[in-house]
Amino acid sequence: GAEGVGVVVAAGAEADYAAGDRVAFIGGGYSEYTRVKARLCNAVDEGGDAAEQTAARVSGLTAAVALGHTAPVTSGDVVVVTACCGATGSFAVQLAKAAGASVVGTVGSAAKVDAAKQLGVDRVLNYRHESLADVLAAEYPGGVDVAYEGVGGALLG
Repeated sequence: GAEGVGVVVAAGAEADYAAGDRVAFIGGGYSEYTRVKARLCNAVDEGGDAAEQTAARVSGLTAAVALGHTAPVTSGDVVVVTACCGATGSFAVQLAKAAGASVVGTVGSAAKVDAAKQLGVDRVLNYRHESLADVLAAEYPGGVDVAYEGVGGALLG
């Protein structure tokens, strides 16, 4: 909620942006007007969808850093993604699949099962009906390579 996309109304002399420029920013996302430091802005496509541009900036970057640097995913890896239909989870699924990984994704509703399949999740698990720990033990006895946990709390408990 702190991030957003908007149109610059006024800019300081040293800013890289001018009135009328469309930018993504961090700070004041819930406001009609906000004051943001130019270094916290990035130019975005005029015709793009504001919600997608905001999500890509924050959620996409979060997933990219996690799966590209913190726990680099490579072809053949098995990656667990919790909340795989959420903002960062959906980016994590796509990045893991692009790297050639097999993805186990968790969801909390029947509707999200279909959404996860459309994202490319190889094994969708509705945690309201199946235990992640039991599924991993039975179907992935060799373990998994990366667990992208974006929910909080016990992952296998």
